[in-house]
Amino acid sequence: MVPHGKVRWSPIEAISEYQKAIETSGGSQGVVALAHAYSATGKKVEAEKILRDLERKLKATSASPYTMATIYAGLGENDKAFESLEEGYSRKSFEIPSLQFDLVLDNLRFDPRFQSLLRRMGLKS
Repeated sequence: MVPHGKVRWSPIEAISEYQKAIETSGGSQGVVALAHAYSATGKKVEAEKILRDLERKLKATSASPYTMATIYAGLGENDKAFESLEEGYSRKSFEIPSLQFDLVLDNLRFDPRFQSLLRRMGLKS
């Protein structure tokens, strides 16, 4: 049972909503969430396509290393996730402190590299 006023979507329903958000925003909102929903539903090819598009944009612009890390983590590409987190840390990205609480990064938490990054940032594990 879902509490009154709360909506709980399945990952498949979420994909549809994220696709609508992307269309409505002209492609600027919901892309990362869509990649996570794809990876959560086993649609690895679709998630990787979004990741590759973002990688191209990262080279051409300044896409967020933190954003990239969350997608890599969702796909289980932990080494690349840590490379992106380290890049964000070296750039002093404003998003990096949220890694302490971001549920999307849960599969990285027990890796010694995660704990090391938290220590260097002065954050508690």
